[in-house]
Amino acid sequence: MISSAQPDNDRLFTGDCRLVLPRLTRQGVKVQTCITSPPYYGLRDYGYDG
Repeated sequence: MISSAQPDNDRLFTGDCRLVLPRLTRQGVKVQTCITSPPYYGLRDYGYDG
């Protein structure tokens, strides 16, 4: 998971949402927006396995 600070305490997290969102919930972080890019049944190649 990668976090980068933005103005006004906004945060941008990148990573697998199945791993990142539960971790944030356990830490008490409130999430207002989650943008994902699902694999669409193999129609996209992101250049790595998983």
